Amino acid sequence: RAAALAAEQRRLGVDLGLRGRVLVAPEGINGTVQGSAAAVSAYEASVEAALCAATGSSSSLGGGVAVDWKRSAAGTDEAIFPDFAVKEVPELVGFGLHGRQVAGGRQIEPLDVKAEAGTRLSPEEFHRLLGETPREDLRLVDVRNTFEYEVGHFDGALDPGMTHTAQWPRFVDSRLEDLRGKRVMLYCTGGIRCEKASAYLNRRLRETDTTTAADVGGDSAGSRQTTAIAAAEFAEGSAGGVFQLEGGIHRYLEAFPDGGRFRGANFVFDRRAQMRPEAATENSAA
Repeated sequence: RAAALAAEQRRLGVDLGLRGRVLVAPEGINGTVQGSAAAVSAYEASVEAALCAATGSSSSLGGGVAVDWKRSAAGTDEAIFPDFAVKEVPELVGFGLHGRQVAGGRQIEPLDVKAEAGTRLSPEEFHRLLGETPREDLRLVDVRNTFEYEVGHFDGALDPGMTHTAQWPRFVDSRLEDLRGKRVMLYCTGGIRCEKASAYLNRRLRETDTTTAADVGGDSAGSRQTTAIAAAEFAEGSAGGVFQLEGGIHRYLEAFPDGGRFRGANFVFDRRAQMRPEAATENSAA
């Protein structure tokens, strides 16, 4: 499946005259493309159709294939990428867990994002909980690398001191007891790194929980609520939990054009280097 999707991506890049960077893995597609408004729209439609065909769905909306498209202004008529490159990878976000073993020689199971990831919060819910959670109960963590954090971050956010995403497990394992029982709120650029980051954190909290039997495989779909009701339950109670900003900083800046609780700029991996709050709201062809 991944090889076929990668081949289709390369064809689309040529046919539509796109520039950008795209990663293709067995779990899906992630990337950024630049082109005319018509070309980008055609690209979105083609990707959704290809994913629906790959999963046997009749509709990207009704069949369970959800693509979180984010548009922003290129800010220039010049290309923000030198070409269009597609790369096949084992994981869209790699934590270096493949092949690693735990005590007894057992290999670490791949993260199951659907079962193990944290509770998704809309930008509005994320903003509200940041304001309502007592400081001593809150752990706001930036899942990005330090150089991204330095360009811009949320007020009071913790920088894990990473130079590569693969260092996230080391950070989590060194801070487990500080995070346990707290309201842990994670954020990243567009949301994808938080999917894996929250899943790993939840797994490690369960594996090291001495009060209950560990459930390494995760809960049912109930562990992954996306509604405001779930967020409200945590807000009203004293229990901790692992939350993630749905759509990342990009979606937050769309919802709060003045920056809200975010200070600075959102680092992006192209020639723009950073995106200011107002740029996130522009519906342009990048």
